[in-house]
Amino acid sequence: MAARINNFLLQNLQCPMCLNIYKESTLLACSHTFCKGCISRFFDPLQEIAKISCPVCRKSTAVPSRDVSNLQINIPIQAMVEDIKNQSQICTICKDKPLAATYCQECDDFMCVDCYKTHAKWDKFAGHDVVKVDDIISGKVTTKHRRKCKKHRSEVEECFCVECKKYVCFRCGMMEHTKAGHNILEGMEHEDQQKEKIRELQNKVDAKKGKVDDYISFIEKQQAKLHVVQEQLTDEISQACEESIQQLKERRDILVEDCKSRLNGMNKELQGMKDENKLEMGQIEDVGDLVGNGVKVPLEVRLLLPMKTWKRSLLKVILITASLRILPSKGIR
Repeated sequence: MAARINNFLLQNLQCPMCLNIYKESTLLACSHTFCKGCISRFFDPLQEIAKISCPVCRKSTAVPSRDVSNLQINIPIQAMVEDIKNQSQICTICKDKPLAATYCQECDDFMCVDCYKTHAKWDKFAGHDVVKVDDIISGKVTTKHRRKCKKHRSEVEECFCVECKKYVCFRCGMMEHTKAGHNILEGMEHEDQQKEKIRELQNKVDAKKGKVDDYISFIEKQQAKLHVVQEQLTDEISQACEESIQQLKERRDILVEDCKSRLNGMNKELQGMKDENKLEMGQIEDVGDLVGNGVKVPLEVRLLLPMKTWKRSLLKVILITASLRILPSKGIR
């Protein structure tokens, strides 16, 4: 009974894609479960919408952050897989139920060492595919577990109906499905076809990844070139700015010197004009003093001649002073 339960569990813990026991069982929104590695092959992280189509029902499942690792783990399935791996398989032939060492793919029986020796001696079992239980548990070997037909209990569902998309026994295939015009394949042939499709998809994924890697490499090279160009432009701009600043400084020094020279010349002219005005001011004061003193004394005949001379001198000074009053209007603007 325990062996049948284990066989049943193993049959229901197989990934629909690789037909091996689940590795990192990943649950989709449609409730179908696959190995994480298998379902990753159906997802293109560069596609516009981060969704993955179920290989069984074609329903879409959103992929968080475009990483299949973020999809939900089927915890019950994963726990059962771990339990099966940790259990010791018992022989399904012996009454004593010792630990099984091998498994016959054709007979669908686990065998202890003694049963295996007997199995190997029988000619009718010659050519049967016998594998080690340890290889099955480790996932190194893929088993060919087939369910027993519900109608024909002695028959194993070793055929596959393409139209019904399910495994059937030989009798059901011939008596029911073939009569209905369905296409019946051997179970191994169907599995080989599915594996071939998976390999083709994997090759397409690998080719796509290669193209993406090449494109990423191209982008990285362009980024490196842009970095070099940026550094060159930065150096050229800095050099041009330094040269412009140096030219502006030299031009500034030239303008400052020219301005100083012009202003010094104008200052000398103004100083000369100032000195001349002071000299004229002294003459005006002298003439004014003489005239003032002459007014204070009585006029005599002998003084009339000098008075006339002083008058002419005073008028001359007044005229000169009047001409000087025009100078401020022609000053620095």
